[in-house]
Amino acid sequence: MNKQILKSVARGLGVVNVETIDKEQDFVRSIQIAKGHQPCFQSDQKYQCKEYDCEWRSECMKPVAVWMR
Repeated sequence: MNKQILKSVARGLGVVNVETIDKEQDFVRSIQIAKGHQPCFQSDQKYQCKEYDCEWRSECMKPVAVWMR
């Protein structure tokens, strides 16, 4: 998803201060919180993830260069 779509989804879920969010990870984590899930997208928690039905799992598990985190 691109940032515009993530921003729209976050806004629709009632996430506050959407305009101040600039990273994809932060958008997804905000959406996860709004949906009542752990805000773990592309964090170190992904290595212990058991949420096999998570809508973000495939994107989350992709390798990410350290400098991009």
